[in-house]
Amino acid sequence: MQAFYVFAAGDERIDATDVVDAAWFRGDLQPFWREFLAGIACERLADEEGSEPDSEALQTLSEDFRYAHDLITAEETDAWLISRNLTLNDLTDYANRRYWRERAIAPSQVPEIVYLNAEPDLRTLFIHDLLFGGRFDELVRLLSWRVAGSVATVMPDHALSGRLEEERTRFFQRTALAPGRLSEWLQRLGRDGPWFETLLEQESRYGWNCDQVRTAENRARTLAALRLSLTCFDVEMMDLESADAAREACLCLTVDGLSMEALAGQEHYWIEKRELLLEAFPQELQQRFLSAESGEVLQFITSADRFQVCRILNKREPAMADESVLARLDAELIATHFGNLVSKHIVWLLNRGAHA
Repeated sequence: MQAFYVFAAGDERIDATDVVDAAWFRGDLQPFWREFLAGIACERLADEEGSEPDSEALQTLSEDFRYAHDLITAEETDAWLISRNLTLNDLTDYANRRYWRERAIAPSQVPEIVYLNAEPDLRTLFIHDLLFGGRFDELVRLLSWRVAGSVATVMPDHALSGRLEEERTRFFQRTALAPGRLSEWLQRLGRDGPWFETLLEQESRYGWNCDQVRTAENRARTLAALRLSLTCFDVEMMDLESADAAREACLCLTVDGLSMEALAGQEHYWIEKRELLLEAFPQELQQRFLSAESGEVLQFITSADRFQVCRILNKREPAMADESVLARLDAELIATHFGNLVSKHIVWLLNRGAHA
């Protein structure tokens, strides 16, 4: 795959391979890599069995890709592909891999291929899947934060050296690589020692920046601004097969006074208990949940066409003692901080799409 550039910071230009290799360094790549290998295995098994994909389903998958990337016309789709050195054949191949991953019975043995040991052609297909599947944009955002933070941040030497060693230790623990074989592993990736040291420094400056913004004062100010959307709900939810079944379940829970557990036992449904923030609910449902009382039962259809019934077990004001609230506050602080740095220090060389 011919590299295409994604963004620049000063004289440094970052291409697609830089984005993915940096994600491997951070430990963000493994879940996507496992899913990709499973899809490859399913596709190969289908080929061996002589199975043919459903043409209408493949067309739907291609259309899903276009809608997800807001590509309305054929011209927009062609421009998106060309800017990423992709073709319509690449899109067809991706749809075929996704079709078998989602529909085929996975082989009992999925090849355990380490990303570092993968052939270049396989890593190219993996980048294609990240691009078409929408995961690439998130990896771009994460790297752009680190590059911008590294450009903008001046740290005391003693603080930087201490963090560098901490990051080095975390890397070897995370990857289970032997320090003495680092150069060998980097060579397999087509990288060298200076690249590794640069990423260590970026990660060190990123962590330092995060610590600077996650202060009690900043958290309190953000909590005041987001208080309504961070209202906490303890809920129990049940998926049903149709809108009629959901209405019937609501009657059983509200009129007949059945508990969710009793209803689930009678009808063989599965109950999910969760702690959710108001902002986690679809926008059109948030006012209903905000107005509801503890014990109230609500039914709704999700954007994924899931028919659900939900009982509110508890509703409470957000507090920093709540781990989910604290995590959301920190995420907001970090995103705002690095978003400002990116706007000052990053020049985008590619239509950014989802991570604009």
